[in-house]
Amino acid sequence: MDDIKELLASRGFKGELDDSATAKETYSHDASMFEIRPELVVFPKDSADVQSLIKLVGEKKKSMPNLSVTARSAGTDMAGGAINDS
Repeated sequence: MDDIKELLASRGFKGELDDSATAKETYSHDASMFEIRPELVVFPKDSADVQSLIKLVGEKKKSMPNLSVTARSAGTDMAGGAINDS
């Protein structure tokens, strides 16, 4: 994920990028019994950050087929919707 972080930074991404063990654990589950551990937790600051992220994922999808984006809000879903692999 370091290369994804570097590419986002080079594109002027202003939000936060967190690949710490704590962030991965926190965002690996919602209120359901399901769990999927993310590789990177991204906190876009504005719509330009969201656009940069989605464009990058689209560009890298062929070389990194497991790369995906899952939108999440409060994580209170009881069906695993906040932790899918998009």
